[in-house]
Amino acid sequence: MSDNQKENPDANPVIQSTRSQIAKWVIIGASGIIIVLASVLIVVSGEKGEAAEKIFSMVIPMLGTWVGTVLAYYFSGENFEKANQSMNQLVEQMKDRKLQQTGVSEAMISRNLMEVVILADGDDGSNVNLLDDVIGRLSSTVTRIPVLSGTGIAKYIIHQSLLYKFITEKTIESTEQNKSFDVSNQTLKDFLDYRQMRTDVERTFAFVSVDASLADAKTAMERLTGCQDVFVSEDGTGAKPVKGWLTNIDITRHAKT
Repeated sequence: MSDNQKENPDANPVIQSTRSQIAKWVIIGASGIIIVLASVLIVVSGEKGEAAEKIFSMVIPMLGTWVGTVLAYYFSGENFEKANQSMNQLVEQMKDRKLQQTGVSEAMISRNLMEVVILADGDDGSNVNLLDDVIGRLSSTVTRIPVLSGTGIAKYIIHQSLLYKFITEKTIESTEQNKSFDVSNQTLKDFLDYRQMRTDVERTFAFVSVDASLADAKTAMERLTGCQDVFVSEDGTGAKPVKGWLTNIDITRHAKT
């Protein structure tokens, strides 16, 4: 059996054949009952005929309901699946159209509203305290922090989950070595130099120009593995200062509205 048949039983020829046989015999059986009842009604006359006619008029609707129920049981799942697929496709098309019609400049978080860490020229992060300058900027609504150069060039995007991962793993390592770990003594450089953190925070964001649409931003995001952020610059490259910022959450929200 192919993977497609496992995922979609309706595509299995054996199941389709079984359904066809069931439908055929249900219809044949119902037709036979109707013929027998009609024959009895014709043969019987008088009072018995009237009684047979009443029975006939009561049985036919019940028989029709039964046939409909049986056929619906075996075939409504397939119809529902097809209808559901069509509906999902329609919803996705509407979302894509909405994203295409919305410019990033309308939806982005403007630079002046962004909560960021600024690295001075020549600073490799040694002068940025991880607890005070980075973690301290997090809140219930801020769960990721962009790091920009002094000229506004995007350098890193640090997600809350990576900060917590760093603290947890460093605490465990220190405990195993009978040492204490104090996050207040850690710098941004310590964080960046730890295992694969630098790679995780400098290669997981994309760029689009100020003239791009949200659909363009979504496409740019999907091209990079693990990317959840898009920076907006004048020419759509990382060589120009950041003018705005879009997260995956922002794009999803605008697709639904």
